[in-house]
Amino acid sequence: MGNRKVSVACIGPAEGNLIPFSLIFNDHGHVAATNGPGTVMGSKKIKAIVITNDKNEVDYRDEAFNTEIRKAFLEASDASHTAHSVKAAGTCGHFRSLGKLYALPIKNYGEDYWPTLE
Repeated sequence: MGNRKVSVACIGPAEGNLIPFSLIFNDHGHVAATNGPGTVMGSKKIKAIVITNDKNEVDYRDEAFNTEIRKAFLEASDASHTAHSVKAAGTCGHFRSLGKLYALPIKNYGEDYWPTLE
């Protein structure tokens, strides 16, 4: 791109072939991996997204916009069962409840139960 202020999110051949658990690769070795987001990009025939910060089209200092977004986020969060669980019992309490439901992401989502959790 000829610009040092660029970030890239891209997919590879597995994602293009719609492998169900494929990834989106990002800057600095980070990946978006849970539930196959790369498959979604591949299904839309999007190979990469390039973003530069040369121009900010959205004024992040717009207080009214930030207040509106923050309010919408907090309302959605308050309506979430997960948010209620975490607020009531903390992160560890929520983790414990996932263990009882056999819904823990153990060993890179290869297992869902941790017998010695308690």
